[in-house]
Amino acid sequence: GTTLAQNVTINNSIIDDYQKGGIVMKQPGTVATITGNTVTWSAGLHITAPNGIQVSNDATGFVTGNNVSGNIYDGPGNWTAAGILLFSPSSGTITVGNNNLHGNETSLYLTAETGYIVNPNTFSNNYLHIYQPGNVTATNIYDKYVLNGTTDPLATESVFGQIQCAVNWSDPGNTLYASAHTFTENVEVGQPIIINGANYLVPCSGSRGAETVIEG
Repeated sequence: GTTLAQNVTINNSIIDDYQKGGIVMKQPGTVATITGNTVTWSAGLHITAPNGIQVSNDATGFVTGNNVSGNIYDGPGNWTAAGILLFSPSSGTITVGNNNLHGNETSLYLTAETGYIVNPNTFSNNYLHIYQPGNVTATNIYDKYVLNGTTDPLATESVFGQIQCAVNWSDPGNTLYASAHTFTENVEVGQPIIINGANYLVPCSGSRGAETVIEG
């Protein structure tokens, strides 16, 4: 689209009942400051794949200090909802950090390896906490997590909040590592993978720490 040099600020607002996007910044040349907002999807799981906050189409700016929750899609088609969805700009950066992301399908979704400054965020009860191509770069706070092929959240591009979501994204032969916590879900596995809990290297008779628990 046409480049329009402008600064747009949305702060300390309550945004809900939106159809597709709660806050959307997509005009090239826009510098957005999105901070201190509460963005909540509550319209149901089968209507559309909502995005709480979206910055795309060469818009840049700051997404900080927001509470974003409930963005889930469970309808037909191969669509995914996101709490915060960021498209890498061709110039400039998008800074994201200090957000509280709760109960989203994909809470923080970045579409490329470059174009971002990612500071720590807090994640809880999400299907997929964060997808960041390359590797996750911030020391985030997670209520619980599942990783594929590593036990280090900074050595992967996907940090899951549900075991089932990690299973769905896995390939045969993968090994998943679930953190110590209670995962309240039913897990169905239809391919040969390994799921390790927090004490997978400790014998039952050994000194065990907090356990990984699945409660269906």
